[in-house]
Amino acid sequence: MTALLKIGLVSVSDRASAGVYQDQGIPELQAWLEQALVAPFHLETRLIPDEQPIIEQTLKELVDEQGCHLVLTTGGTGPAKRDVTPDATLAVADREMPGFGEQMRQVSLHFVPTAILSRQVGVIRKESLILNLPGQPKAIKETLEGVKNKEGNVLVKGIFSAVPYCLQLINGLYIDTKPEIIESFRPKSANAKIWRNSMKKIEAMIKPFKLDDVRESLSDIGISGMTITEVRGFGRQKGHTELYRGAEYMVDFLPKVKLEVVVPDELVDQCIEAIIETAQTGKIGDGKIFVYHVERAIRIRTGEENEDAI
Repeated sequence: MTALLKIGLVSVSDRASAGVYQDQGIPELQAWLEQALVAPFHLETRLIPDEQPIIEQTLKELVDEQGCHLVLTTGGTGPAKRDVTPDATLAVADREMPGFGEQMRQVSLHFVPTAILSRQVGVIRKESLILNLPGQPKAIKETLEGVKNKEGNVLVKGIFSAVPYCLQLINGLYIDTKPEIIESFRPKSANAKIWRNSMKKIEAMIKPFKLDDVRESLSDIGISGMTITEVRGFGRQKGHTELYRGAEYMVDFLPKVKLEVVVPDELVDQCIEAIIETAQTGKIGDGKIFVYHVERAIRIRTGEENEDAI
């Protein structure tokens, strides 16, 4: 139930956007990502001219509206007057990540001396990473993968080796790459077994007649496993009075349903919103939601752990 990685691909070119020639940047990026990434991902692609306001607007749209975790641009990173992709990227940035630009130039210098003219940058906007890449397909691949010798050994690491851990730090998303294409670097404390242990148990006390609605709402966001228990209790409702054989008596404990689900951290807010929207009647006694940290989860039948077990 790990959140799906969303990637924005932006090709910046006056002539390609005008239809003078076919864009090669986006197809190259898409093909490389399909080879390099382990899990499926969703793409948003944009082909735009070298106009700074349009580039800025596109980057904002992909991050703020489309929710892309990673945005890769290609083209417009040189010193020419129309090369304004880095300027637009810095204009929308919350923080700069200078190491990405430095490493891109280190990689490119192994192939062309004019790499020192490149102005590529890496930045963070909100919880998204934006990286400027070269415009040529060959240079895109070299920048992402790095420099390798004839035996395939890495001489200079490509920038994408640092991307998975960077995303993990800024938005909690865990992604893996295929080591034969590009090997991701992470400290041992951030490996999958430890990081994917970021799970929460959500416990909701709701009115019994709301159970089917809540279950359907949770199913819509991809949560299928849950535990349901019939319980009794009271909060501000403080019970009610019933009549038995002509005598009144106080019923302190009212029937409720306790719903329990375990979800990854990134689904916690969605889960809570789904429960509130469907369980709420606006009257006293709608219930409560509690959130607990889960140290470890194990599927008994297979031995799978943590997210794989839920």
